[in-house]
Amino acid sequence: MEPFDKVFVIVYRIIDNSLEFLALKPNPEPGRNTDDYVITGGVEDYDISFEAAALREVAEEIGVVSNDIISLDYTINYTDHITHEKHAEHCFGVKVDDSKIVLNFEHIDYKWLDKNDFINTIWWDYDKTILEKMIDTIEIRETVN
Repeated sequence: MEPFDKVFVIVYRIIDNSLEFLALKPNPEPGRNTDDYVITGGVEDYDISFEAAALREVAEEIGVVSNDIISLDYTINYTDHITHEKHAEHCFGVKVDDSKIVLNFEHIDYKWLDKNDFINTIWWDYDKTILEKMIDTIEIRETVN
């Protein structure tokens, strides 16, 4: 069975020369995680790339349009504990400006956090060092520019 492609997006912004990361509170669904999380979503047939899917998901879920994306050079492979489907989540960082966040039906709240609070707050089913490496990629990119 081929895995279903998805995207995993860490949304971030720079405020007063500090990086902040977006943690979303999902709308509760039976059997699903209700802890703070990042944007995830499916890749649609009309998406021309994984990057395009990530940018579309950001626009759909938080109402912010951005074209500032970086690959975090990581793919999360897992089996859904409810459907038992295999998934491959392609990981990206998307930088947004200070636009107003407008949540869609999938989320009930959000908060901007610094790196340490973000890593300690969001739900992560894998080794947090992987998440830290992805955030390091964002930090390196932002210190170079």
